[in-house]
Amino acid sequence: MLKLLIIEDEKPALESLLLKLQSLDLDLQVVGSTTSIAETITWLNINKSPDLILMDIHLTDGLSFGIFEAVSVTAPVIFITAYDEFIIRSFEYNAID
Repeated sequence: MLKLLIIEDEKPALESLLLKLQSLDLDLQVVGSTTSIAETITWLNINKSPDLILMDIHLTDGLSFGIFEAVSVTAPVIFITAYDEFIIRSFEYNAID
């Protein structure tokens, strides 16, 4: 079973993503969801690393790249964003898509 962490600060976007994941009928488990850089750092420090992270880039407390400066992220990351100017930078941080 694929263990997934979702980092998304907009509730409607999170709910939509969860519905899409459920509709795919994949063998996955959402082990957590966080809404900010600070909350994500705490989550990653307390919990076992997920198998995959879906991460919004623009969070209410800054760019999610700050997470990588504060904690070691070993899981592959799929960045979710409407801001194409961050695409190149995202590949510096475990991005796979």
